[in-house]
Amino acid sequence: MRFLLFMAFVSLSLPVAACAESTNLVTVLTHRSRRQNFEWRVAEEKLRAHPKWDIKASAVPLEPRKAFQIAEDWMRKRHSEPELVRIEIQSLGARSKSLSGHYIYVIEFVTGAFDSMPVVILMDGTVVEPTPLVRNAEK
Repeated sequence: MRFLLFMAFVSLSLPVAACAESTNLVTVLTHRSRRQNFEWRVAEEKLRAHPKWDIKASAVPLEPRKAFQIAEDWMRKRHSEPELVRIEIQSLGARSKSLSGHYIYVIEFVTGAFDSMPVVILMDGTVVEPTPLVRNAEK
């Protein structure tokens, strides 16, 4: 009976372990705000599936104005009066050779006194949700 329970546990665990190993998460941004630290992580396969951009040969896949509108809408759901600080287009090629030619928008807003929060937008208009990190003092 123990053997059957063990086999059932192993057979249920293997697909979960295989799925966990097949997803290579890329940290595309880290940010330390006044109250919280954040990371933005995306599966490498998802990033590679998004449009490549050759800055010398074509227009950016997502216009800056559209990226700003998406980021502002996302931020307004969390903060009443976000104020734009900057808009950056960052290359992902330095993080992984396979991501050469892939870019993200990082659009930063002031969210309070001495505090800011970026919004990460993929070139297809998808917002990457931040993952809160535990600070050393909280551990």
